[in-house]
Amino acid sequence: MKFFSGLKKPVRMMRKGSVATQASTANSSSTSNSSSTSPRIPSTPTSLAQSTASSASSALYQELPQDAVMASVPMIRILDAQLHKTYFDWDKGADSSTVWTCKVTDTQLDDRAIDRISLVGTSLHLDLDDQTRTSIPLLGESGAEPNVEFSEDAVAFSDPAVVITCDNSAILVSLQKTMAVAFFEHTAAYKALTGSLISSMGLRMPDINMILKSTFNFKDWCEIYVPGEGWVRSWCHINTMSNKSDKHEPRGKYQIKFYRDSKSNAPSSAKANLICYIPDSSYVQDIFFYNPDTTTTQPTVNTAAEFLNSLRTIKLVGDVSYTQDAPSLRSPSTSSSITKQLISPKRDVSTKIVKEAKSSASFRTDKRGILIRPLPHRGLSHFDAMIKFIIPMMDITRKYGRPTQFIATTNDARSLMFGLPKLPNTSYLRDAELEALMNERGLEYLEGKESLAYSISWVSQYLSELYELDPERC
Repeated sequence: MKFFSGLKKPVRMMRKGSVATQASTANSSSTSNSSSTSPRIPSTPTSLAQSTASSASSALYQELPQDAVMASVPMIRILDAQLHKTYFDWDKGADSSTVWTCKVTDTQLDDRAIDRISLVGTSLHLDLDDQTRTSIPLLGESGAEPNVEFSEDAVAFSDPAVVITCDNSAILVSLQKTMAVAFFEHTAAYKALTGSLISSMGLRMPDINMILKSTFNFKDWCEIYVPGEGWVRSWCHINTMSNKSDKHEPRGKYQIKFYRDSKSNAPSSAKANLICYIPDSSYVQDIFFYNPDTTTTQPTVNTAAEFLNSLRTIKLVGDVSYTQDAPSLRSPSTSSSITKQLISPKRDVSTKIVKEAKSSASFRTDKRGILIRPLPHRGLSHFDAMIKFIIPMMDITRKYGRPTQFIATTNDARSLMFGLPKLPNTSYLRDAELEALMNERGLEYLEGKESLAYSISWVSQYLSELYELDPERC
């Protein structure tokens, strides 16, 4: 893959219309000089069961070499600009005829009028009529799941349990569409960063060709974020080989499974130890490296190395099937400033019962995806572990051209680099394209529709059509 060499300052983007959607200028400082990188820990294909405590040893966390950091700077700039970009801004002082209302669910409190509402990055900021100010994230506390759902007459948040309505349906839909664009750009930048890291770090792995061409099952330790339980140490088993030779076998024969221990080969213990699984027949929108916590290390040019070295997580956006005896999919209540003032948090999760092929076990399908944290261990650094995990996952789900060859072009929706803008531009959509999306494209409000996956798909389809009309657009 070829990445950008010219790094320029992002420009300020202005949107026209009754709803302000302007991109703020991202700070662009020159890249700081970093010290020489520590020696790289050799990678081996072995999978050793180590304790979580020992796997967290700092010696196993490999720092990125400077050339890999520089190759990722364009994506860091885009992530930085996205976090500070104003997608939506409404002020009562400029539009007194429109009424926005904030309703705290499951309380006897009266509805609250909103004086100002703005969407910056993936956070919604509210100024209420009693001078209360608060911010509500579009993504949940873990970063794995969306914290918002769209409907025809409202935007509903899970934590805090708030419903926002507007007496002008057109403006409400504009807010929902800009949330969808924010979801897409946030995810797309991380996908491009994933492609850059696989390209730059994979070349340094002596067994990368074996990983890319392997047809064997993959097994190793990791941690997964289970709603209601938190981070759980688990044994990941990726079935890249089917146990049956019948080509007419039902789909679902290739699976990503997570067990509580490594005794998954024994038929008697496999079912009892299974936490969740993802068959190849499940809906998977995307898989990419992710940092669920940008509060401690934000993606800026000056902190690029620190931010990249803090990447420890793989995010899968799609359906995950949990066993019936797994912890409740209801996430625990959390505290926030607005929660303490107004709200009793509540999170409702849409689930369904599915049957595993030729098995009597029942599963609940969670549409919010999952976070996976590969565990480094002796002979395997954390970057090597992440690459060794994510490639067979992409193979199973048939994403980004795998299992044959990665698609590296920016005009193909199947590519990790899809739609990546060329600096100094940091927006995936041009002004005119965004205006057309706001005015001409409708949203579907389907029961149980997962807002993050749907938003990514909705914007991706529109962007694909733009590339069909102009394959050279950038």
